[in-house]
Amino acid sequence: MNHINTVKNTQNNDAATTLKDVVISLLDSIHSSAYISDPVSYKILYVNKALELALGEDPTGRICYKTLQDEAQPCEFCTNPYLFDESYSAPLIWTHQNKKNHLWYRCSDIAIPWDKGKKVRLEIAEELTAGNTPENKPEKYYRLLFYVLKLEDLLSGDKDPVSNILSQIPSLVSEAFSFHNDTTVKLVIHGKKFMKNGIEDPLFLKKSEVRGRKEHFGYLEAGVGTKNKTTTFSEKEKVFLEMVARRTGTYLEHRYHTERLAALETRLKLATEASGIGIWDWYTDSDEVYYSAEWKRQLGYAEDELPGRFSTWENLLHPDDYNRMHRELTDYLSNPKGIFEAVFRLKHKNGTYRWIQNRSACIKNEKGEVVRMFGSHLDISNQKQIEDKISQNNKFLNTILEVIPDFIYIYDLEEKQNVFSTHEIISLLGYSAKDIQAMGDRSMNEIAHPDDLAKITAHHNRLRSLKINRTMEIEYRMKTKDGKWKVLKCRDKPFLRKEDGRVKQIIGICRDITWEKRTEKELITISTELGEKNRELEQVLYTTSHDLRTPLLNIEGFSHIIEKSLSQMREMILDTGSLEELQQQFKTKTDPECHEAFKYIQNSIHKMDVLIRGLLTVSRTGRSALLISDIDMNTLVDEVISNISWDVREKKIQISHTHLYPCRGDRALILQLFDNLMSNAIKYLDPQRPGKIRISSRRRNGFYEYSVSDNGIGIPESEQEKIFDIFYQSDPEQEGVGIGLSIVKTIINKHRGKISVHSVPGKGTRFIVMLPAE
Repeated sequence: MNHINTVKNTQNNDAATTLKDVVISLLDSIHSSAYISDPVSYKILYVNKALELALGEDPTGRICYKTLQDEAQPCEFCTNPYLFDESYSAPLIWTHQNKKNHLWYRCSDIAIPWDKGKKVRLEIAEELTAGNTPENKPEKYYRLLFYVLKLEDLLSGDKDPVSNILSQIPSLVSEAFSFHNDTTVKLVIHGKKFMKNGIEDPLFLKKSEVRGRKEHFGYLEAGVGTKNKTTTFSEKEKVFLEMVARRTGTYLEHRYHTERLAALETRLKLATEASGIGIWDWYTDSDEVYYSAEWKRQLGYAEDELPGRFSTWENLLHPDDYNRMHRELTDYLSNPKGIFEAVFRLKHKNGTYRWIQNRSACIKNEKGEVVRMFGSHLDISNQKQIEDKISQNNKFLNTILEVIPDFIYIYDLEEKQNVFSTHEIISLLGYSAKDIQAMGDRSMNEIAHPDDLAKITAHHNRLRSLKINRTMEIEYRMKTKDGKWKVLKCRDKPFLRKEDGRVKQIIGICRDITWEKRTEKELITISTELGEKNRELEQVLYTTSHDLRTPLLNIEGFSHIIEKSLSQMREMILDTGSLEELQQQFKTKTDPECHEAFKYIQNSIHKMDVLIRGLLTVSRTGRSALLISDIDMNTLVDEVISNISWDVREKKIQISHTHLYPCRGDRALILQLFDNLMSNAIKYLDPQRPGKIRISSRRRNGFYEYSVSDNGIGIPESEQEKIFDIFYQSDPEQEGVGIGLSIVKTIINKHRGKISVHSVPGKGTRFIVMLPAE
């Protein structure tokens, strides 16, 4: 897999870096000139200390044949085809006279690995004319470099078993130093000992500190003869030995991690197959992408059916997702932050599209550019179907909530605020859901009617303690945003409980029943008025049948008398001979009777006329349409006083009133109401003391209350309930027919008001009129 290969390459590069350091250390320690150049560009990559000292400068980066040999073209040895032949590992040795300084040199060329495993040319030049001592001759170092490369070849592949490679290393060291057979070479790596003839200790121990240097993976020990006798190495040779130990340790580390990564890869594969998660790995500078078997299986393909190309993913994308995904991916690559997440559709082998959830991370270079992306691939088609179903259900539910005229809410009993409200709350109270939530736990105190707060608290306490999820109802008043009061009927039910079982949140539906309540109140009022009308009608019928029957009986009786007198006159006219005798009998027989009969008939007709006109007045008052307006009661009462000023002056009555509250009503009827009340007070004043009438007002419980008080004769308690009955008169000898207070009561009822009387015989009477404030 790509990520495993990357680890391998990184470890090989680390090993090459170690080899490079060893070569430089060895070359810097010799007196011969040495340099390394690139076989393609011929640029000098490195010169050792001896050559830098001979040149007097560092020529790194320049062209080797121009700088060192003053040649116009690469020399024949630079271009020797055997130099980089894998089958030819021995150094190329040649003699050459340098054109620049005219000295002769014995040159040895060899190809060695350099940065990132690239092969470069190493040349060591020994001046033949100089008197070099044996210690300075480079043959020993040629041999060490040769064994360095041999070690590199030994450790570069993974074909040989670990035990076979480790058994060869002590022999390789013995060869490099020309040790005898009685010399013991011991290689210690990770605490594991290896002898010249094989493995001494088969146990694999943990990495330990080696000679106080933790960065070493191991070290070498060599001795001749006895166990305690060791060979003394020069500093240059120690460099070689440390390199062998380090390279071998790196090799073991590499093999260990390779095997571990292989195991992890197996686990990852099993885990992704078991969890249904596909894996992809993309180096962004190429079209190559690794798609795991599970990635392909989710789309119905076998592991070898889809090519590992970026275009594979592009070609499978749903057309509606193509532009969006390219835009999102481009944005992420240009500004990589955090995890790249996306949901899109890919085409299944059967032609359908599957919903895929993608999560991926990236690796960036030193410039912050994304060089690699690694991600997961999960088929969420079933989940999307469930989400779509839930979305459809939510849409259906929201549609129902929008259609329902009632306000639905979820109220938290602990936080004392709504945690959810439907939009209908705006049309109901004028507040938005945000307005209500902004009030927090003050919402009830701010918009619920103060008189209903105790009832609401008790209702919530009962809900909090409910053991079963039953519905409870409550009615209370809430203030709208414009300051009006509405009556609400709420049905609440437990929605969320705490761990101890107590209800934390309730769900409820709230309906505006203000109109219903007003209608109910009006129906009660109408029913009451209807009852009163029926009672009045019965009274009228009784009065009519009684009071009208008496004059009718009088008319009938006296009509018979007149009829009898007329019959007698007819007989007299027929029987009487002379006119004088007829006149005398007419005067004697008919004048007294007829005169008295006609008098009674006229009186009866007048009484009937008064009664009928009274009935018509009451009827017109009850049937007339109201013309509602604002009424200045001070002006109205002054007008009433002006209308009765004759009686006031004649009877020396004292009338006064305080400043009176205004009201709304039919001015003509209200004027008649107070005219009747004040006229009734004047009518029943006590002649034994000066008359006083006083009018006052106050506001009380949504009504304007007007009081008309007098110091008259008063009304007995037994008659106080009858005085508003039509045609009722406490003193039949008084003028009138007894409809004044009945008209007052009719006017009060039409205005949805109230009237009551308080009276003490001999002290006076007080009528209290209550008219609605609005």
